[in-house]
Amino acid sequence: MSDSVISYELRGRVAIITIDDGYESGYRVGVPLLKKYGYPATFYIYTNYVNTGGKSMSWEQL
Repeated sequence: MSDSVISYELRGRVAIITIDDGYESGYRVGVPLLKKYGYPATFYIYTNYVNTGGKSMSWEQL
């Protein structure tokens, strides 16, 4: 995989969007905005936090 990343030529402005930890606001606020603008993103989820209530995402949201 690293060879394909290294050989890929980026053009124009580039950004990488990551959303960390699995907070519910990432789903509630982040996902609609990402969809609206057609931006891809990577969610890095702390799985021990999923479905714990409060501010955490559920498995269904993931």
